[in-house]
Amino acid sequence: MKHFIFYFSVLVLTALMVLVIRNNEIKVSPKMITVAKYYSYLYSEDQMIKIPIYLNVKDHPLSVIESYEQTYIANDLETKKLALELVSIEAFGMESYLNDAYQIYHLTFKMPYLGYDYYIEDCFLTMILGNDQIIKAYIGKMSLVYLEGDSNLLHWTSLSGIKKENSFLSRIYEIHVRFDRKDSNIEQIMIGYDLDVTYKIENSIIIITIPEESYLLDNVFLLITFSNNERQGIMNFRYITDYYILKESGPLIYTYALD
Repeated sequence: MKHFIFYFSVLVLTALMVLVIRNNEIKVSPKMITVAKYYSYLYSEDQMIKIPIYLNVKDHPLSVIESYEQTYIANDLETKKLALELVSIEAFGMESYLNDAYQIYHLTFKMPYLGYDYYIEDCFLTMILGNDQIIKAYIGKMSLVYLEGDSNLLHWTSLSGIKKENSFLSRIYEIHVRFDRKDSNIEQIMIGYDLDVTYKIENSIIIITIPEESYLLDNVFLLITFSNNERQGIMNFRYITDYYILKESGPLIYTYALD
């Protein structure tokens, strides 16, 4: 009888301890993070637009493509609005931010058809889910540039990009374009609708300097205008890859509570 009472007491105490632990577990409030970035793409039917989001919960509808009913980008008042077709969602690594662990997801959208340049200075991504939930998140700036005709006056051989010295922000400071032949003088180089870059040529390398701005910038095109008014595009290229975006982005981070 004593053995029975002892084992029964142990079971009761164990059950009580489990209940206490569960009741004192920190419940994670579902959140999504975006980081302000300058998105700049040269139009092409094959070009994809990739927008990362960060989620601190597993199996949220935002991570499942079948949950999405509609996606579009727009300014805050939606006076400028452009529908985007979501084609895939891919999970990448994890990052920590304010004691929460976040899974990174890349939302990949098909490039919408354009016959002109399209620019949204303060750009929001709106995601409408099948459960009628609407999530509107600030993503930065969106610059979509259309190139009619394409020359081949610059015979380039390699591309590379670097960040500014002692800067942790995931932002390109210089782009180097090595070439073996240039058949016309360069008048202008463009990497986005409102980014005024400067450049110089040294030893068959075009050194493009990008002004500082409080936006991430890692993937851009180059659009070169020559003295004969011909233009040549170099499609989007990812110049830098950082693995600790949240740790280094500070005030560029936007956090949204998810119901």
